[in-house]
Formats: sequence, structure tokens, C-alpha cells
Amino acid sequence: MTRDIAVDAAGVSKVYRINAGKRRNNTLRDEVAAYFTSAKTQNAIEDFNALSDVTLQIKQGERVALIGPNGAGKSTFLKLLSRVTPPTTGRIKLRGRVTSLLEVNTGFHSELTGRENIYMKGAIHGMSRREIQKQMDSIVDFSGVEAFINTPVKHYSSGMYVRLAFAVSAHLEPDILMVDEVLAVGDAAFQKKCIDRMGEFGQSGRTLLFVSHNLGMVESLCDRAVMMLDGKIAADGEVSDVVETYLKSITPEKGGLGRNVIKDLPSIGTGDAKVEAVTLRPVGPGDLNDEFMRTGHDLLVELEIAATRAVRDATVAIIIYDSSGSRLVDANTEIAGLPFDIGAHQTTTAVFRLKDVLLRPGRYFLGTWIGRRNIADIHGVTHALEFEVRHSASNAGHIHSYPGTYQCRFDVSYR
Repeated sequence: MTRDIAVDAAGVSKVYRINAGKRRNNTLRDEVAAYFTSAKTQNAIEDFNALSDVTLQIKQGERVALIGPNGAGKSTFLKLLSRVTPPTTGRIKLRGRVTSLLEVNTGFHSELTGRENIYMKGAIHGMSRREIQKQMDSIVDFSGVEAFINTPVKHYSSGMYVRLAFAVSAHLEPDILMVDEVLAVGDAAFQKKCIDRMGEFGQSGRTLLFVSHNLGMVESLCDRAVMMLDGKIAADGEVSDVVETYLKSITPEKGGLGRNVIKDLPSIGTGDAKVEAVTLRPVGPGDLNDEFMRTGHDLLVELEIAATRAVRDATVAIIIYDSSGSRLVDANTEIAGLPFDIGAHQTTTAVFRLKDVLLRPGRYFLGTWIGRRNIADIHGVTHALEFEVRHSASNAGHIHSYPGTYQCRFDVSYR
């Protein structure tokens, strides 16, 4: 392991043994049930390969994101690197002081106050009491929980817990900081503080390993990404390239203009109503259908929706993402003042017309959502299909000369 390598994992695997039929037999009811269960079922043991032969090196000062679907092995790998649990096979070498923020309810003692937990965590990481005292005011101020710092953390909300936990981790001056998907618990203002703080790590020569499903945050924060699938590394490289590879893996192979059936795609929600098909129709000047979606033209989006149960006062939305996963356009029926209602076993079509869509030429993803904001998700598909935007003749002269995703209209003047 050379001096410029902060993390060196070689041939790392993690196997969990699952005793699917085993009963704990803690009660008389359990004992009776176990008596009538065959021994073969009780003793059935299965091996689950959470990680398989993962090899990865991270240099000092790199900011690396681990991305991939749920169950890909990202959090397991971070736990192995953090020494929370040992690997089944392989070796892991780390250079320097390591601190990690893995789950909302780990890292603190629930009976201790926030202040006492700061001292405890600092001591675990080899800091003297004087060093911790020097950082105390900064930690408390960053966390924003000053009024509750002498209260046992068992009384904290999940948001307060994460605020304090990140504040402590970020101020322990680690050489390597590992953060799992916990910042989503905090509010937008605190998330920005955390992002700014983590952004300083690479500039100061420290190493960041970040797990997140927020691809926009990943691309703005990290300079390298590692994509994991089924416990293995599927891609490793520049953030934009790996994010694009990941989005392709979760987007249907067939997509684009015309009618597209949504089937067997990852989704969220109760399923009381579902978007079963999406139709994209580009509309040019004079309401003429075009063969391609072009910058500055209209886009007609039709959602075919079927319901298994009655849905009342809901919202239907379409979302356009760029190739990095950043949300660009959100058009929904709530903004239009048209609540969505549908009866049980009925079908309907929601029609959106996006006007003068000034997306620059490139590849984009369309997502769909039905639900009630801050209350319930009924059906949502993040990347229902992919489509391409081409330049129109009116802006072909400058479209490739200047960066950016959305080509907004603007005025400029001089005084």
C-alpha cells in the first residue's frame, strides 16, 4: 500500500448465513409451533453473498461516490471499510484516522447527553479532552441543537440526531470520512451545510467516501463514482460517465418518442393507481408533429392511468431529468389547479403539453408520479423512459458553443 492510497480493499467478500426456518422459541406459543415444524425446515441454512470479490483503491484526497440500486452492497461495503463488521474473505487497509456516519441510530449512546456523546466519540477516535473542548463550540454551532446539547440523545428527533452526528464526524478532523445515505433526514439548509463541509475534504487533501441515491448531489460533490450491482463493482470512473451508466441500467431499453408501455420497472407507492403507458409527441411550429424532439418546440406527454381502487384529490406529475439525474422540469396537476380523481377499475389519460421546451441537445429521462404531496406515494417511476433532444435550425449556430443543460430565454442590456 503506497503512501498516496487511503483505502485499499482487495478481494473483499461478505457472506451472511440465513437460518430461514429457525425459530427463537421465546414463548410457549413459539415452542408449540416449533414442535409441529419439521426439523428440516427449522435447520434450513442459506448463504447470502452481500459482497463478492470487491477490489477497490481510493487515493488520498479523492471524493468517491458509491451508487447503485437498493441491495447492491453499498452500505455493506461501507460497514466493512468502517470496521463495523469484518469481511468473510479478503483484506482492507486504511491509512489515517477514519470516521463514519452510517445509520441514523448508530454511533451515540442513547442515555448520554449530546455533549457527553461528543466527548465519547472524540475519545474513541483518539482525541484528547483538550482537543475535543477546542472543537466543542464549533460542533454545537454547526449542529444547531445548542438548546438540547445537555439532553440525552434518546429524546432527539431523527433530524436532530443526524445533525449532531454529522457535526461531530466532520469536526473530528478525520483523514477519511465515510457517509451513508443519512443526510436525507436533514432539512435543505442543513444539507447544504453538509455538502459544503464535505466539499472541503478533497481540497484539504482528505478522503471522502459517500453513498447516496441523490445523483445530482453525487455529481456536484464527488470527482469519482463507483457503481455497484449484486455485490460487485459494475463501473468505476468519472462521475458523469458512471452516473450515465447507472441511469441506463435502470431505464427500459426501449423508450423515446411514441407510445411506451411501462412494465417491470422499479417503482414506489401503494399501487392504487398506476401509469401503464407513456406517449411522447414532439410538436413543431404550426402544431405539426415532428420526427424528433427539438430545442424550443413543444412536447406533448400523455399518461395512460389505470386504477385498482378509487383515488381522490391526488396529483399527477411528469419530471424530466438530465443524464446526471438532476431534475430539470416538474409539471404537475397541482400547479395547474386540477386535482386528479379516478374511480376503482377505471382508466383515464392525463395530457401535458410542455411549451417552448428549451432543453439543449442531448439525452434526457422522463419520470412519472401519482400521489399526495408529503402524504402518500401512489405510483412513481423515476426513469420511465429515455428520449433525445436535437437542435432546431433557429439555434444551430450557437447550441454547441456554450455549456449548460437548459437554454432559458433571457434579455440583456447595457447602461
